[in-house]
Amino acid sequence: HAGESQRAALPAGGRAAHAPPSGVPNPPEALLEAEEAKDYNARIDALEADAIRLENEGMRLPGANGEPAMWTAAMRRLQAAETARRAREFTLARKFVEKSRLHFFRFDASYVEEGKLAYDQGDYQAALAAFARVLDINRNFDGLNVWLVRARAAIDRQKRLEEEAERRGASDAVSLVERETAFCIAWRQTGGCMPHGPREPQRDMPCDARIPAGNSGFCECRTHGGLMAPQANPMTCQGMGVRCDEACSAAFQGRMSHLQGTSEADTLVAFAKQMEDSISLARAESLARQNSPIVDLVRKMLKQQYYLILSLPCDFTAKELKVAFRKESLRMHPDKHGGSNDGFQIVSQAHDLLSDDERRRAFDEGEDLRTDDDDNNEREPYVVRVTKEYYPDRFGFHPFGDPFERKRQIVEQERKRRELDEQRRNAAAAAIAAEEEAQKERERERRLDAMTTEHDATEF
Repeated sequence: HAGESQRAALPAGGRAAHAPPSGVPNPPEALLEAEEAKDYNARIDALEADAIRLENEGMRLPGANGEPAMWTAAMRRLQAAETARRAREFTLARKFVEKSRLHFFRFDASYVEEGKLAYDQGDYQAALAAFARVLDINRNFDGLNVWLVRARAAIDRQKRLEEEAERRGASDAVSLVERETAFCIAWRQTGGCMPHGPREPQRDMPCDARIPAGNSGFCECRTHGGLMAPQANPMTCQGMGVRCDEACSAAFQGRMSHLQGTSEADTLVAFAKQMEDSISLARAESLARQNSPIVDLVRKMLKQQYYLILSLPCDFTAKELKVAFRKESLRMHPDKHGGSNDGFQIVSQAHDLLSDDERRRAFDEGEDLRTDDDDNNEREPYVVRVTKEYYPDRFGFHPFGDPFERKRQIVEQERKRRELDEQRRNAAAAAIAAEEEAQKERERERRLDAMTTEHDATEF
């Protein structure tokens, strides 16, 4: 209780700050030794132990005197989160991200790390939301624009690839089946922004996908012998954030509470257990038949998720790239059990792109997503277009529109008209000159013919 009261005594300005002050304590020798350790668990344990020590020290000091120690504790936990993320221990990483904001809820670097964590998991919508949170806290955070562009590029790229697959009539029915649960079958998409509108099966999503705003439909749940309703969470285009595995599980728990103490509850549990066992067996057989590691790689390649193919963090080092490529190339080598030429080629292609600094930069900045500009038919870089959305003040932002935009359009149109008129005049002049030259040539030929005829007549 004493700790709680001292925590509450921290100044409100300190808790609302977004970055640590200068002069934070240096890490102890034990922590420096742990940083060199290859075992990430040892490093995380050392970081957390030092964070607890600093936190206790900060709580013992009155008012703002303890703030440097508390900030250092937050930074230690943020370092622990980064260590866990790089080790692909995502649940542990999220735990430390949240703990780093325990005393400083506006800690901007913590939200950046949360965005990187979501990016490494392939959840680009969540990554963008975290980076946008930093934009609200500290829009001048170093490198924030880079992360905003990367997250937006990943989202727009996935959307474009999905639209292309939809135009081709492609569907991932296998993925839907593989990701069913004991309670959930799939998200069923409908049209007209109504949950009971016309079905759009090509846009169905698996149970573990989070349905973004702009979609309408419902979660198809298992009925378990008619004891459960077949649909859950009907959603219009204004809804967002639902996951059908969570929705159907919640519906099951609610039904169980309603039937508590009855024989139907026992029957419902038995149905669920039987379905869970059946799904586990079917999924195992399906994955074995399909050689699942290769199927997974192919799907990631189709989605251009190069970082996920090599299980790399979004801010990887050269050493991490080398280790990851070696691991994945050995795993997918054709001479290895479970390997294949296709899988090895996919791993090599991902490595080729990520190891080339220029190609990687172009990919991260969405150069493949550039569109034609309607005004001047020039291609505006994607990074510029996205940056304008988040930092309009850097481009001469006008809340009611650019007052000179229409004038510039008129001037440009007039310039093009003059150029076209000049081209037409030049073409007409050239045609007249050609015709005059042709007429002169015909006149010379006529005179030459006349002279020849006269000469022949005289000789005769």
